[in-house]
Amino acid sequence: MGLPGSKRTKISRNTRRSHDALKGIKTIACENCKAPILPHQACQFCGMYKGRKIIDTEKRATRRARKVKKFS
Repeated sequence: MGLPGSKRTKISRNTRRSHDALKGIKTIACENCKAPILPHQACQFCGMYKGRKIIDTEKRATRRARKVKKFS
């Protein structure tokens, strides 16, 4: 069974941990509605991606309203 050969110094420990810090979420502004979105994803507010309408937001909203009404 392996045992540590010598004490791990503070510098060595902290250097090893330098990559463990959490990074913030990077967002971009939607080209159409300027809402903050994740890169390479369609906007959930207007349904646009790279200048094209990908998601029909009106249809999605009515479907959601119907689903909420059904369960309440």
